[in-house]
Amino acid sequence: MNMTPSNSEIHPPLADRTPVRQIGVFSLFGLVLNIWFKLFKFSIRTVFRVTRALVRYQNSGKIEQSRIGKEKLE
Repeated sequence: MNMTPSNSEIHPPLADRTPVRQIGVFSLFGLVLNIWFKLFKFSIRTVFRVTRALVRYQNSGKIEQSRIGKEKLE
């Protein structure tokens, strides 16, 4: 008697093993990408807002300084 397991026992048919694994991998990958893109968009927006707020703050300070300078000149 041949005691080695048959080929189908070692490697189950493709229909049995690939769909679940592929769905699992793709859903995990999609979830990670989804979270990453949400965080990435959020970080880009916040960086943009912070830099814009800093520029406005610096500009407002310069405008006030120039007003003070003009008042001193008068």
